[in-house]
Amino acid sequence: MQLTKNLLRRFLTRGIRAAQNILDKTQPEISATPVKDMVADILGQYGTVVLNVGARWGDNQAWWRLDPVASVVGFEADPQECERLNASSTSLRRERYLPYALGASRGEGTLYITREPACSSLYAPDMALAKRFPQLQVIEPVETRSVSLIPLDEWWNHEDRPDVSFLKLDTQGSELDILRGSTQVLEQALGCEIEVEFSPLYKGQPIFSEVDTFLREKGFSLWALRDTCSYSERPGQEGPGRLYWANAVYLRDYAHLPAATAWKSRLLLAAFLEALGDKAAAHSCLNTALAQIGDVREAAGFFGLNLQGQPA
Repeated sequence: MQLTKNLLRRFLTRGIRAAQNILDKTQPEISATPVKDMVADILGQYGTVVLNVGARWGDNQAWWRLDPVASVVGFEADPQECERLNASSTSLRRERYLPYALGASRGEGTLYITREPACSSLYAPDMALAKRFPQLQVIEPVETRSVSLIPLDEWWNHEDRPDVSFLKLDTQGSELDILRGSTQVLEQALGCEIEVEFSPLYKGQPIFSEVDTFLREKGFSLWALRDTCSYSERPGQEGPGRLYWANAVYLRDYAHLPAATAWKSRLLLAAFLEALGDKAAAHSCLNTALAQIGDVREAAGFFGLNLQGQPA
């Protein structure tokens, strides 16, 4: 209860006028104002964390970046790439990268370094596919390296449990293993983007149906399949080939969230929905959050404040 009051006090003192303006706007005016800007006005900058697991090349202005609402913590098993990403970061408050390999539990793993480093995996590439599909020759392994694995939950607890609202996972087959080591983080997360395979590219890797079942059991809904990729035995000829992978976006459905869920979560979810391109759902979610906040004048009176956040 005290935490809730402190959060409300912060909202009232830092963003009360912004929130009142939002409540007073008509729907067309809301649509013209980016939701993430509203959320940043109310919650402040970098008040939540997005995790970028498999962070090679950085966030590359990804839709889930949500700057300046969220900071990014990246995990990249290639120490040289991790060093490069940190060197290119303009602010450690905005983004930082850690040279950790994640798994379901603590242990040792074998990292298969492939011809294209971005295709490296903790699962052995299926070389029969590389011979069948010319575009998959990039998964040919060139060396192996032993790596220490840690579960994401262990890092999260060591970091004093930061407010993680979103996860992006692209680790070439080990995504479900990482999710299994992230159950505590997932309890508070609002969504994730996972690279999923519809047919395995690596020996023994989990496929889409397994990832989908796991995340649905954790309360997430499949919202979109993005960047679908197919491979052909004769690229550029006789059709697009066979669908192999995509980036699957899972979000919590704001309409089915428990009534006690904090309005802060709904504000953040609205910002993610807008960034994804689902503006209709974003504004419906935003309205639900603002209705949950209620009459800010009444809330201000509860704390003995006026609408400028000063003592009444």
